[in-house]
Amino acid sequence: MLPAFQRPRMPFVAHFALAYRVDTETLRAFCANLFKIKVGLAVHFMDCLKMKHLLPPPMVLEAVIKYKDFRAGDVFAKGDQDTQQEFIRMLINCNVQDKVIKKRLSLFKLQASEFPVYFERRKKATLRFLVYSSEFEQALEFVDGSEDLKLYACKMIIRHAGPNDPATKQFVFRSGLARYFPEIDISEEADKSFDDKEDLEPLGSCLSIIDAIGEANIIFVDTPVSLEACVAYLNTQPVIGFDSEWKAVHISTGPVNVPAQCSLLQLASREKAFVVDAIALYDNGNILAPIFQSPSIVKIGFDTKGDVKALRPFLTGGYASEHVMSMLVDLQSVTRKLPTPTSATQLLNVEGDKVNAAELIVNTEVASSGGETAVDGEKNDEVPLPTTKPRKWKKKRSKISKSDGGMKASRLGLTAVAEAYLGLPLDKRARMSDWERRPLTQAQLHYAALDAQVLVQIYYKMQELHPVDTFEAVVRKCTQSHIR
Repeated sequence: MLPAFQRPRMPFVAHFALAYRVDTETLRAFCANLFKIKVGLAVHFMDCLKMKHLLPPPMVLEAVIKYKDFRAGDVFAKGDQDTQQEFIRMLINCNVQDKVIKKRLSLFKLQASEFPVYFERRKKATLRFLVYSSEFEQALEFVDGSEDLKLYACKMIIRHAGPNDPATKQFVFRSGLARYFPEIDISEEADKSFDDKEDLEPLGSCLSIIDAIGEANIIFVDTPVSLEACVAYLNTQPVIGFDSEWKAVHISTGPVNVPAQCSLLQLASREKAFVVDAIALYDNGNILAPIFQSPSIVKIGFDTKGDVKALRPFLTGGYASEHVMSMLVDLQSVTRKLPTPTSATQLLNVEGDKVNAAELIVNTEVASSGGETAVDGEKNDEVPLPTTKPRKWKKKRSKISKSDGGMKASRLGLTAVAEAYLGLPLDKRARMSDWERRPLTQAQLHYAALDAQVLVQIYYKMQELHPVDTFEAVVRKCTQSHIR
């Protein structure tokens, strides 16, 4: 009888099989039949039965990777560390994108250092990013202690900048590997350093924090007294924007999955922006509790999961707390649920005339069955398999017409949202800079302040452009009353 029940939901079929004590061989044959239709169905069926041994793990994992049904792989490997490790190894050997592997490492609570090939690959990827971003000091710090990485970095910077570039000469000199590069003249490098990136010229084509609130209203906070003054001011505000910064290389390559140490916390109102030195004030984060736990102050963030994780130790002093924040609104979620206003639709030009914006805002949604969510940046491009027509009880994907212009992106960046609502994008050149350096450069200070203050600008612009009832309903739906 089981073949007649292929189409209904798998839990029903599994309960039927268990209730009527269907023999294992019949279940295995049925599962193999499901496997030919779609690997996710077979995995779901085995999971409902709690009989994952019905199909050989290598066969299941190979199909999961072939058809990019990584969610099915997660379900199949759940609770079995050997299978989880084998899944990770197969992902690495098949050259699956690093972000897919990174998500599984976090999900299975495995350390990147347990997989040397992947670990080395991540190090080199981070190093490339630092070199291409001209963050040479960070790159030197990153390769310290590894001659292989130093050699890789020297070769990369020679290819990237050329043998006669001042940065190349300084990097080769300070790496201590000049003997491998006789063509690089380092004779005058002893008293030199890398060019300071402090004076990045503002871009007229991007939003400016100076134009928004003025230099005098950007306040760097690095003492308990100034932090208390910051809290006293923000306690009078109905809405504040917040963001945080940390040194990127800590997350990319750390052998242990620990949260990055928060370097900066930015807090802003419509008129002022505070950049809080979370390193200098690490033992004073509790001063901020009245703001973050206030039920009357709306805290606006953007894609807040990472910020909350990084801020939790700072705000709680490392101690357990009932909740870290109250009244948190993720503006990314709000943006997805609101229709794009007319002005933004014209700006983004759904016909494709404005390529940069079109690349940033992709009007797609993740299907409800088996696709990876895009929060981690994974693309659900599963190869279609022979399958039956969707059942009537399945939800249909929402379609976004050109006239609708809804910004329901699978991965929606703050720069794209700022451009849509405020007319200009953000200048992201300082994004990968060393946020632990003190003093901050002016470019870093302005970048950090704007990342929080622009959230408030966008929030009020949304309020202005959308009908009151629509906007308030969406904000209510996206408000998290308590964050533990």
